[in-house]
Amino acid sequence: MLSSRGGKRLSGIPEEIPDLGNARGTPRQNPEFAPGAEFTTEDYYVWTRCDGRTSVRDIILMVGFGADKGIAILRKLRARGAVLLAGETPESVSVRVAEEVKGRRPRPPTQPLRSGGLISSAALDGDDEVLGDLGAEELVAMAESVALSDLEKRRVILYLRRVRHGTYFDILGVDPSARKRELKRAYFRVSKAFHPDRFYKKQTGSFGPWLTEIFELASKAFSVLSDDRMRRRYEAVLRGESPEGSTSRPQTPEEHAADLFDRACKLEIAGNFSEAMTLFAATVRVDARARYMRRAANCGIKAGEFNSAEQYAKKAAELESDDPSTARVLANVYRAAGKLAQAEQTLLAALELKTENDSLLRGLTADLEAVRRQRAAQ
Repeated sequence: MLSSRGGKRLSGIPEEIPDLGNARGTPRQNPEFAPGAEFTTEDYYVWTRCDGRTSVRDIILMVGFGADKGIAILRKLRARGAVLLAGETPESVSVRVAEEVKGRRPRPPTQPLRSGGLISSAALDGDDEVLGDLGAEELVAMAESVALSDLEKRRVILYLRRVRHGTYFDILGVDPSARKRELKRAYFRVSKAFHPDRFYKKQTGSFGPWLTEIFELASKAFSVLSDDRMRRRYEAVLRGESPEGSTSRPQTPEEHAADLFDRACKLEIAGNFSEAMTLFAATVRVDARARYMRRAANCGIKAGEFNSAEQYAKKAAELESDDPSTARVLANVYRAAGKLAQAEQTLLAALELKTENDSLLRGLTADLEAVRRQRAAQ
């Protein structure tokens, strides 16, 4: 977690935040900024909350990503020129971002990790960097007994921070003037160190998803920077300019919700149920569709968050009161939570609804029989 040096914490949020100033400041969107390919759905979600009236502290609390991640995203938006602070204009921010991009230089390479490790001989820079204060997740990960040495653990954490908060040039460790041959060498260096195949059947604990994240974002960085058209658009966005020939526009709430939902589903499939529930909640706040809530309810069962699952399932059932498949989701929630009487009543009501789906009818009947067996066994 961020250190409290430089200011008193407000609900886990420092009073003074690097790049953002006082946590009571009210950032606003830069009207001349055009979100590009590097803009994630989480970035966009935070960006839409920068309305010039809501404070940094309230934005962080509102988006629900936690203090460290919320601050990191806001600092990223600030670095990209996506938000304006008090007294700033789009012109002044554009000049600042352009100067920072022009003046950025890669860090000098240092010695590789000792041989024999999972990330040995990668020769990635950053070994001489100081980790500084560790976040809660990082502290837990460093204490895990996994197939990585402490030095390798530190390397992963340092590189993950760069991947999450840096530009594509930072991710690959190259100068903004780097050409395709240099980009290819840099990408090979990163992928050799962090490719998932290097850790096949290895116990990596919390570091497993982080290693995958590093590899995937490095691949995306290489893909964008090695394509002339995509690179021009990306560099324009870094400068705070509208990409040449761009027809990009801010997402509609429906499009934003669809993106959030897609990310949540991927997290659920990967088994990250708690993180998926956070994104499902964000999805429903933006666009409360029944299908989003059905999926959130099912994920809530897997996460063991039965209260949330029940709320989502009930709201979906209210929106689609004539849909037996939606009623079935609610019955599944009741059953998972041990509320067998409610599950039986819900299934009976679902069987009375009209449907031509024979498979669904058989499923509802089987569910009802299973619930009744459970009740009889109590």
